[in-house]
Amino acid sequence: MRQTDQTDAYERFAGILDAARLDDGSMGWVEGAAGEPEPTALLALATDDAAARDWLVDHQGDDGAVVLETGEVRNTGAAALTALALPDESSQLAALAFAVAALGQTVVDPRYADDPPGWGWVPGTFAWTEPTSRVLLATRILRPDDEATIDDATVILRGREVVGGGWNYGNSTARGTDLTPYVQTTAAACLALQGLDEPSLDRGLSLIEARALEEIGGMSLAMALLALRLAGRGDGEAAQAILAALVEQHDRTAFLGNHGAVAWAAIATAPGTSPLEVPA
Repeated sequence: MRQTDQTDAYERFAGILDAARLDDGSMGWVEGAAGEPEPTALLALATDDAAARDWLVDHQGDDGAVVLETGEVRNTGAAALTALALPDESSQLAALAFAVAALGQTVVDPRYADDPPGWGWVPGTFAWTEPTSRVLLATRILRPDDEATIDDATVILRGREVVGGGWNYGNSTARGTDLTPYVQTTAAACLALQGLDEPSLDRGLSLIEARALEEIGGMSLAMALLALRLAGRGDGEAAQAILAALVEQHDRTAFLGNHGAVAWAAIATAPGTSPLEVPA
């Protein structure tokens, strides 16, 4: 596809986000839903939306967290993502410190006995690919000298790679069976590992190029496209096919009204330097 097609796609997705923003600056996952930290952070990252960033600041706790709280449960899976969306270094570092400290549980599985605990969706629970990837990505962007966190997260992703390349949601095997890699989780890991000399990154990117069109959800396609763009593969045939599929899928389904998927699509098609690009 021509570059103008990508620009047209971005303008489409950004326009939808502008209309989806609530009066208080936040955004919910779907029309009519209350604003939440993760979709609001995605809005801010996708369009550099000042009102969304202000909402995040207003909802940042004394411990640095901008998280979804449901009763006694604090969902910390988006804590690192919101850190990237905050407007200033002080608030970003406070949010990142909270995210890094929100560790998962130590895994009893002997395959991972020597691994660090990693990061889950809720502190003290199992470490999953996507929240661990988000912590790694945010740390590499905001606190690149934090070698301990970067090393721990990289070790976890390296160890959880499935046979043949790519990532499942968590483990690489279950009950002696090799698990299937998914494009969305693989893209999340590739975004976090971008630019590193990691063989698992190359295998993950190759899997995205080969299989992205098998997962045609808006969020999966958008994250796949972004992973290829940030790896310098955005002009390749596979990336252009993913871009075409992303627009076609939105034409056909409107991403089922999922504002988060629209935001990822805007991030993936935005011109210029991406807010999720790790500085060289």
